[in-house]
Amino acid sequence: MAKQKSNAPKIAQKPTPQYKPTETAKQVPSSTFWDGYLPIIAVLVLTVLAFSPTFQSEFVNWDDDLNILKNKYLDGFTFANISSIFSTTVIGGYNPLSIFSFALEKAIFGVENLSLAIHTNNLLLHFVNVFFVWRIVGAMGFNRWSAFGVALLFGIHPMRVESVAWATERKDVLFGAFYFAAIYQYIKYLKSENYTLSNRHLVMAFGLFILSLFSKIQAVSLPLSMLALDYYFKRPLGIKLLFDKAHFFLGSLAYGLLSIYLLKNAQTITDENVLYSTFGRLVIGLHTYTVYVGKFVFPWIMSPLYPYPDVLPTEFYVSALLLVVSIVGIIWAFRRGMTNLVFGWVFFFVNYIFVSQIVAAGQGFLADRFTYVPYFGFFVILAAYTEGVLFNGFGDKLSHDSEKSTLANAQNEQSTAVKWVFMAYAVVCLLMTFQQTRVWNNSELLWTKALEYDDRASTAWQNRALYLRDKKNFSKALEDLNQAIVSSPKATAAYISRGKTYIDMGDAARALPDFSMALQLKPDLAEGWANRGSAYGQLGKLDSALVNLNEALRLDSTLTSAYLGRGNVYGITGRFEESVQDLTKAHKLNPKDEEVLLNRSITYLDMKQTDKALVDADNYLALKADNPKMWFHRATLKTQLGKYAEALTDFNEAIKLNSLDGGYYHLRALCHQKMGNLAAMRSDVQAARARGIQNFEAELLQ
Repeated sequence: MAKQKSNAPKIAQKPTPQYKPTETAKQVPSSTFWDGYLPIIAVLVLTVLAFSPTFQSEFVNWDDDLNILKNKYLDGFTFANISSIFSTTVIGGYNPLSIFSFALEKAIFGVENLSLAIHTNNLLLHFVNVFFVWRIVGAMGFNRWSAFGVALLFGIHPMRVESVAWATERKDVLFGAFYFAAIYQYIKYLKSENYTLSNRHLVMAFGLFILSLFSKIQAVSLPLSMLALDYYFKRPLGIKLLFDKAHFFLGSLAYGLLSIYLLKNAQTITDENVLYSTFGRLVIGLHTYTVYVGKFVFPWIMSPLYPYPDVLPTEFYVSALLLVVSIVGIIWAFRRGMTNLVFGWVFFFVNYIFVSQIVAAGQGFLADRFTYVPYFGFFVILAAYTEGVLFNGFGDKLSHDSEKSTLANAQNEQSTAVKWVFMAYAVVCLLMTFQQTRVWNNSELLWTKALEYDDRASTAWQNRALYLRDKKNFSKALEDLNQAIVSSPKATAAYISRGKTYIDMGDAARALPDFSMALQLKPDLAEGWANRGSAYGQLGKLDSALVNLNEALRLDSTLTSAYLGRGNVYGITGRFEESVQDLTKAHKLNPKDEEVLLNRSITYLDMKQTDKALVDADNYLALKADNPKMWFHRATLKTQLGKYAEALTDFNEAIKLNSLDGGYYHLRALCHQKMGNLAAMRSDVQAARARGIQNFEAELLQ
């Protein structure tokens, strides 16, 4: 039987839109004051509280030394140094704008105040990032409360600490400032609906992008973040989206290739102690995704170093599945027009993927600082799904007043609960950030924290030992170096460090086996040959010393310590001209090495070239004014030149720094005698006798 046709009118089927409108909370009327800057001021005040320990922070021996303290291009704000900053790398990384900022701070604040200046400016740059995050969230259509919440969490979340409290990570907060400013300009470009390359907002975004790239390579992700914003603001898919960002993609490609090349040349793009298959590297990358997602909710551990495991644990493989689940979930959310969720996840992912460590760079498979920009995506998701609970009224669509009242009450209860949870979470974040910031106050605290995470981390034992050695706590330094060698018996650097510690203790005999072991592990290590040569020299085995020092210079003709060591051997054996040549080469390589100046001054004195010896003594004391022996040395030089008044000033300074050395009083007595200060002369003779000096020149006893 034929089916009867229905006479009912057909209802036109609307196509399902590819993008649903972004749902934002119903705007709550507000005063002019709250629409202004009070919320962000409150956020910045809380951020200062969270990071206040950073004002007491020192530089740490985790790249601060190479980037700042020993960076010769920071010695003088000159055109030559600035040019070198933009044409060279530091530890294989090319972050010239960050290094330039250090040079500028050193020129303005000097060496003594440099640590405080850098840490303070890191915090100020973090403020800039917080401010732009606040403006961006508002520009994306969220209300002032959501903008406040996102800015607050971005400011005080514990995973911010490494980027703010670590001096070297200036590159994070600096690149972030330009990055978020570029995003804000791009949103203005999208809202202008003037999609031309000459649009001033797009031009400004590109300029900020370039500055961000020169601050840190992680900025290469900006074009992808811009595509995510295109999706959020409902721009139709098409070639136009790529065309107006072509110059951004080209900039990312060029800078990325340059940085990869430089990292490979510096041998930091892989870790020689970690050998994983391609699949293993992929598993590590997927595992880091899971960890970063979890630590957004609660950072259960924060360490400056997360060493690669010798063997990948089972949980690495299991946790890697979370990314697969996430991708499936985001596809599902995309099809249902859940714009906020999709945008937030995509923003996180495109900024995370470049630091996922699938391609290894450095000694750790994780780094808290890598989340500085990516977490913005998660903050947006959090804002979207708390804003509705806190502010949207969902009783409007109901037909019965009683139902409206019931659900309105339910909403109020739910809103109150969320508010309390948010406040509690914010307090926990603030306290954790405060505590973690203190960890970065000095190297001992920093590496102690790292060892809490993994006490097998040889690098952590070594670096804490270096700090303790600098503090003259040799016994504790040796304990740490012993642990470093137990943790990693092939850690060449640990043997070198332990040998140097023995040298500082005046025990060259115990240093020799460590230097020899380092050379057994790495025969082409120039530093090992130089150190062993210096140890032989201190033991009086000058022929062996020269053999080792010559080999060091054959392997590395720019090694300052080798020229210094060989220059000293030449000086001891009376080969003064050769000694001066080597010490002069060492000085050119490192003008700030005061030991070179001291030894060359002594050599010039042996050569009866007192004027030249005095110049080196002057330069030494300009670098290091707390060495009483050098003040005494310069005083004797001035005495020989008949500059008794100047010599007396230097003797006084030497005695001020060390009042126990009778020899200082003895020679100052001679200086007083030459100047006719007989009462002062007799007083110094008595002081010298009290300190064990018994033999005096005849004129002092008259």
